[in-house]
Amino acid sequence: MEYPKLRTDIEIFPAKISDGPTFCVRDPFNLTDKMLFIPPQTLFIISLFNGKNSLLDIQAAFMRKYGTLLPRNKIEELVDSFDACLFMDNEKFEGQKVKNEEEFRKSAVRKPVLAGRGYELEPEKLKKQIGEYFKSITEPIITVNENKRGTLQGIIAPHIDFMRGGPCYAFAYQEVMKSEPADTYLILGTSHAFSKTPFILCRKKFVTPFGEIEVDQDIVDILEKEYGYPLFDDEKNHQNEHSIEFQLVFLQYLLAGKKDIKIVPVLCGSFHNIIAKGEEPFSSLQIMEFIGAVKKAISSSSKKRIFIIAGADLAHIGQQFGDTFQVDRNILNWVEKEDMVMLNTIKSLDLKAFYNSVYHDGDKRKICGFPPIFTMLGVMDSGTGYLLKYEKWADPGGAAAVTFAGMAFYDE
Repeated sequence: MEYPKLRTDIEIFPAKISDGPTFCVRDPFNLTDKMLFIPPQTLFIISLFNGKNSLLDIQAAFMRKYGTLLPRNKIEELVDSFDACLFMDNEKFEGQKVKNEEEFRKSAVRKPVLAGRGYELEPEKLKKQIGEYFKSITEPIITVNENKRGTLQGIIAPHIDFMRGGPCYAFAYQEVMKSEPADTYLILGTSHAFSKTPFILCRKKFVTPFGEIEVDQDIVDILEKEYGYPLFDDEKNHQNEHSIEFQLVFLQYLLAGKKDIKIVPVLCGSFHNIIAKGEEPFSSLQIMEFIGAVKKAISSSSKKRIFIIAGADLAHIGQQFGDTFQVDRNILNWVEKEDMVMLNTIKSLDLKAFYNSVYHDGDKRKICGFPPIFTMLGVMDSGTGYLLKYEKWADPGGAAAVTFAGMAFYDE
């Protein structure tokens, strides 16, 4: 590999596993579960893996920066180790990607991606893990008087990993636990992989350690009929996406043995391309027609209780997410202040105000849950939202921070 090329979609971020600076390299799309931990000198070397620099060019750049010779075989060993993890952009990676996608296309089920990694694999251990998050709820949940709040219509829950967001999930799903089980749960997740279309459906059964869960094919049929744009072109995005999988684990934990439920899994792609063309989401036919199709599906399925879940995180800031600044207390205070303005627009189901609260500064906070939340608010369009929990996670080294929240929406 004379001109090594690193994949542009892998994640590289600071990690604290030793006394010195260390960086973690991983695949955010779960094509491989392998991770590498590298020192700053190695980070510099792989930054030169752009497919244009030869091994000789890399040696020369290293000499200029560090004043010492980097043996050719050391670069080759580094390339081999990254290649073994499928981090290189080459035929091996493309071949494995195609193979995985073909296996998914032929499969009748969508297998769990993070069982045994993001959460416990064994059902009993998973029950205990999820149960601990509910036990951790010590603060009173802020909701309207139960005699006035009406029927629970939907929730916003995080899609961050359980280690950081487990208790916040529990705040949202405790409202689900107290309400009457629905027949169908329409789950709007964030698609972290690129998609050609803003909405992606999947008809396959979803599997978690708690068992299989069926897709409501009748609702999917209506959506496909009513929506004038493709819904399955990027179905492969469901294969490695965690934002819906995490919601299913909580749903199955709460509803096991109570009712046979079905889901409608919808991944929401980025709206940035639409916005970059000068369109606002509420004037985009692609977006608003889908919202209309969901409303049609709900109204024509009056015998079913359909519940909406948005698996959505909020702000993503810091060098890990492309910013030039370190995350400090002042930055976190700014993010929380902006988030609270945004959350108030969500509580009132005000689509235009919500859009303005995110894009008034060009989406500087990088709200990755904007598409599913926007879609959810458009579908519900009435009622009242309540903020149950707001959380911030910040990397101790200042490289990144993520915010997320649990919210409930009642038809008052």
